[in-house]
Amino acid sequence: MPGTPIYTTRPDAKRRVVLRPFGGVLYDQYLVRHRDDGVIELRPQVAVDVASISKRTLGVIEQSMASLARGEASAPVDLGETFPGLDDEADA
Repeated sequence: MPGTPIYTTRPDAKRRVVLRPFGGVLYDQYLVRHRDDGVIELRPQVAVDVASISKRTLGVIEQSMASLARGEASAPVDLGETFPGLDDEADA
């Protein structure tokens, strides 16, 4: 990709790696995945304040979790056709 920053970094004494904020810091937290091939993958995570989720939506989530706990669940949905590259396990 043109314009994609590429640089070398080294862990510091506490084994931390510093990410350079090209264009400013975009996210406060990341999901870190250490793959078997040695690649460390960072995916931005956006925390959502629970207070911003409607009571109706939280109720639906709670009902869904209760149904799942009772073993009431539909067959898995394959989103690969709609969202290619979404499946994390395919590239592990």
